[in-house]
Amino acid sequence: MNMDFIILLMEVKLKIKIIGFWDADGYYFNKEGKDKHGGYYNDDWEYVPGKDWDPVNQCYPGEENDFDDEDAQGKLIISKD
Repeated sequence: MNMDFIILLMEVKLKIKIIGFWDADGYYFNKEGKDKHGGYYNDDWEYVPGKDWDPVNQCYPGEENDFDDEDAQGKLIISKD
């Protein structure tokens, strides 16, 4: 591999600006690393919920029924019918 090419890749990589990301569950986090509720991941990659988090239901207000079937979360279910 040519060393000039490696140096060029390093320069390009340094110029990349992160403007947001999606976590493994599909939730968007802005450039400050916060989701729409103000939640974020700490240095150990543990989710720290935002201020409206409901610790009893383990969700935000209005999301109580979004995860009725816990086994189906994050899975694609295909029907043969």
